[in-house]
Amino acid sequence: MLDRFFSYNQLAKAWQQIRNGQNHRYKYYFKHIYQAYEIALEENLKNLSSRLISGGFSSPQVLRIFTPKSTTSQRPITLLPVEDQIAYQAIASLIADSIVKKRRATEFKTVFSNILAEDRSAFLFEDWRFCYSRYQDETENLVKSGYDWVVTCDLASFYDTISHDILFNQIPFLKSKPDEKEYISNILSQWTFEKKYEARKHGLPQGPMASDLLAEVFLMILDETLVKEIKSIRYVDDIRIFSKSMEQAQSSALKLERLLRGMGLVPQPEKFSIRQLSDGKELHKMEASETYDFVEDPDENLPLLNKEQTEGILTEAMTEEDKQIHKGLNPTLTKFSLFRGIPNSKTHSEVLRITEFYPQYAEAGFVFLRRAKDKKSALNLAEKLLERSPFGYVRYKCWDFITRCYSEIGNAKINKLAKLACETLKNQKNEEPTSILGAARFILNHANKKNTRQGIFVFRIKNRFIIALALKHLHSHLNGLGPTEFRRLHSDLPDIGLAILHQHEIYSTHLLQALNSKKSKLTPYTAGLSKLESNQTQGTPDAVSAGLYDHFKINVPHDLKQILGKRWPQALRYIVRANVYRKSSPGTWLRSVNGLCELFAWSLARKHNACSKKADKVELRQPDGRRFLKYGQLIDPGRKLNRTYPNLLDEFRSINKRRNDDIESHALNEKTGRRPKPSMKSSEVNGLSKTAGKGLANVIAQIEKL
Repeated sequence: MLDRFFSYNQLAKAWQQIRNGQNHRYKYYFKHIYQAYEIALEENLKNLSSRLISGGFSSPQVLRIFTPKSTTSQRPITLLPVEDQIAYQAIASLIADSIVKKRRATEFKTVFSNILAEDRSAFLFEDWRFCYSRYQDETENLVKSGYDWVVTCDLASFYDTISHDILFNQIPFLKSKPDEKEYISNILSQWTFEKKYEARKHGLPQGPMASDLLAEVFLMILDETLVKEIKSIRYVDDIRIFSKSMEQAQSSALKLERLLRGMGLVPQPEKFSIRQLSDGKELHKMEASETYDFVEDPDENLPLLNKEQTEGILTEAMTEEDKQIHKGLNPTLTKFSLFRGIPNSKTHSEVLRITEFYPQYAEAGFVFLRRAKDKKSALNLAEKLLERSPFGYVRYKCWDFITRCYSEIGNAKINKLAKLACETLKNQKNEEPTSILGAARFILNHANKKNTRQGIFVFRIKNRFIIALALKHLHSHLNGLGPTEFRRLHSDLPDIGLAILHQHEIYSTHLLQALNSKKSKLTPYTAGLSKLESNQTQGTPDAVSAGLYDHFKINVPHDLKQILGKRWPQALRYIVRANVYRKSSPGTWLRSVNGLCELFAWSLARKHNACSKKADKVELRQPDGRRFLKYGQLIDPGRKLNRTYPNLLDEFRSINKRRNDDIESHALNEKTGRRPKPSMKSSEVNGLSKTAGKGLANVIAQIEKL
């Protein structure tokens, strides 16, 4: 029954879609676990396929967290273990293939969200920015055509109210398969609700990309009705109906409400309205959208606004008109200015106020405040919110801010915060999961820095999933951590072992093996450990050197840990991924090889600066002195690094150029915005492999000379 859902090829396709997915905020929690799972990807997926098909797989647990939407409401996000994500995505991918023809009839006509990609072997959806832009353009075109009366509707608790019966009736191959419908409905209930007694025949876990697909499938019956009877467009649960008169708009609004209630959906009263527009652009300003790029480290990656631009946009977000529309601040402009802005004295004090009184902007606010030279007032605010905020997610972001600013905090305050973090971990029953996660990450960082035994408290958290997510911040061997603590973590949740495997280079093999007492049972953890041990090829000084020899036939006589330093673990992950994906996913292989080249390019630049006088040093940062150069800038022919070492980086530039224009690396070309080239064939992969090998050998040789 389950073979078609969970075959090895279907799971491999699902993995590619997950890794290339655009739900970056969600994937951020699992980055370290994904990397460890890929070490033995083929073995892991084959084992998972066998367990799923035989019925031997069960979801160990889910973690539901809540992010603030306003001062009085929250959005539920369901964090799934990595293998649950793969299984869920495999189901969604098969459903996508079955409904794609039917869906095409409404895409870019009525529906503009989560448009299915043409080649779904790498991406499930088209780039959301392109689709959202088309949605805005269509709004303006309809208003200009005379349809200036607009009904706007947003749904309340949309994902939680999706009926499984209505959903499955939209999927052709499930209509005659009651057993498969029952199976999928049961696991959807497990993934949507944390406790078994909460499970119902409705609801999808919000956060995973697979849920976005199923939500679109659920609304297909609504789309088909609207396209026949009403001039309308939709982006996820944001529905707009266009009419030429107020009377027509009222009639359409009533018809829409009846349709929605018939599907078990309820419009949000405060967002169900009729208005007359002049050009359609008014709606763009009213959208409480998430149309900003969330990245893990904004200081390194986001193109920043200058101080004047920041102040102008933030001021615009707080106009009287916006306060009437949003009952507060303009969400889009506020988040954009905070994620991208640089503080001055005026905006700094204003953002302190916003962060304190608007919980929905706490995350963006702390990103902004990290860019201030004086962080004392922001740290005081974070400490204050830890004690007063009722939102667990806000407290999580306070801990995150404090952890990132750790080196700027005095010893007395650090010790006070460490005591508070330990109390939070001890008092687990009365704390929200996100608050526990934030405290755990802080205390791990503190234990690493101060060599204390307080990090052991993290290993005593009852929810194993929280431990797996917290171990992302385990960067050195903890004082007091031994086989007893590792054995305490033994469970059916593979994410625990994967999180520790991610930091395998700081632990001895016998200590790691204490984690899994069932040696005969192949798990993602044991498979990855075996893979790493087998990579220690005789005759090479370290695992990365072995990987370079095996993949590129490069002989490296010296230990690359001396050259790469703290970047050595990342280099190992890249070389392992390159070996895993060379045949199955050329785009992922290329991305891994390009990442490997980038690590050695930066090592060359830093080694050069360490050996050079001030006048001869190469630039590593942007002109503002705050952000590092992007890789493409570092190896640009016009840069000093290339002038110092003519032609040395030619091969690296060729690899990077092809990576930027590959369909499996980018849904759209980053620079031109155009569709990239098709996937590479084996002949091109072989040629690029020779190019990369030559470039790596030359750069490594130059670093050794320095």
